[in-house]
Amino acid sequence: MKKQFIVFALLTIAITSCKQHTEQATLENFIEVENNGNTIQVPIKPKNVAVLERGVMENMDELGIPFQGMAKEFTPKYLAHLEKDKSIADLGAVFKPNFDAVSNLSPDLIFMDNAFPADYDEMIKIGTTLMLGIPNKGDNYLKYIQDNLTLLGKIYEIEPKAETLAKDLDTRVKQLKNLVATSNDKAMLIIHSEGSFRLFDENTRYGFIFKDFGVKSATNITTEIANNHGQIINSEFILEHNPDILFIIDRDAIVQNTDKPVHISNALLEKTNAFKNNKVIYLNPDAWFLSGSGATSFKIFLEDISKGYK
Repeated sequence: MKKQFIVFALLTIAITSCKQHTEQATLENFIEVENNGNTIQVPIKPKNVAVLERGVMENMDELGIPFQGMAKEFTPKYLAHLEKDKSIADLGAVFKPNFDAVSNLSPDLIFMDNAFPADYDEMIKIGTTLMLGIPNKGDNYLKYIQDNLTLLGKIYEIEPKAETLAKDLDTRVKQLKNLVATSNDKAMLIIHSEGSFRLFDENTRYGFIFKDFGVKSATNITTEIANNHGQIINSEFILEHNPDILFIIDRDAIVQNTDKPVHISNALLEKTNAFKNNKVIYLNPDAWFLSGSGATSFKIFLEDISKGYK
C-alpha cells in the first residue's frame, strides 16, 4: 500500500510539473497588448495573419515579415508586389473586408484599420484582432508609426530590426526639418477632386506637415474640429492666401487608377506665387490618400514635401 502511494505521489508530481510547464509555455507564447480599450493576448510569431491596414502591410514588408492574407482592393502601387503574390489571400478591401475570406484563412492574428471600427465586433469572432492606424488629428504622427513598428518587433521577436527602422525615420524627419527651416516660403496643402478643392490645415489629418515638419502655413485660419475631410475652398481663396508652395493630392488619380495626375490650372491659380515659381507639387496619391500610416508611405511623405524646397 505504501509503495502504491509513493508511485501515485510521484505520478501526481510529474503531472503537475508537466501541467505547469505547459501553462508556462502557453503564457510565454503570448504578449499582452493594450488595444481598443482592451488587454489583448497576442500570439508570438503567429502562423496565419490577416492584414487589413495599409500601414501594417508596409511595416511588415519593410521588416521582411510574411503574412498570409491582405485587403488587396485599392492596393497602393508601391505595394503591387504583394497584391500580385498569389500565396497571399485576397481579403477584399480595407473599408469592406470579405469576412468569409478572412474566416477561411483561420488567422491567429488580424490587423484591422481603426478608421473602420464597426468591423471590430465581427472580426473578434474570427480571431485575435488589433486595430491600428493614425488618429484623425495628425498629432505625434511619426510616434504612432514607430509604436506600430515596435509592436511588430515584439510580436515577431525582431525588436532590433524594428528599432533601426524607427530611428531611420527620425533621421529623415530631422533632415527635412533642416531643409524646410532654410526657407521662408509659405505653403498650402489641398486635395483636388473633379474640379473642387479642400484645404487641409494644421488641425486636420495632414496637419503634421506643419506641426512636425515645420512647413509654414499660407493661411491664418484653422478648422475648429480635427477632421479627415478638410474644408471646401475655391480658386479665389487660394489666390487670396497666395501660397509660395502648393501641395496637391489629386484624388482623381486614385479614382481613375492612373500614375499621371490631372494638372490643375486656371487663370486665378496661375497668378499665385506657387504657379509663377513652378512650386506646384503633386503629392503621391497612393501614399497620401490610400495609406499614410506605415514606414513606406511616411518616407514618401518626406520625399514629396522636400520637393517644395529644392
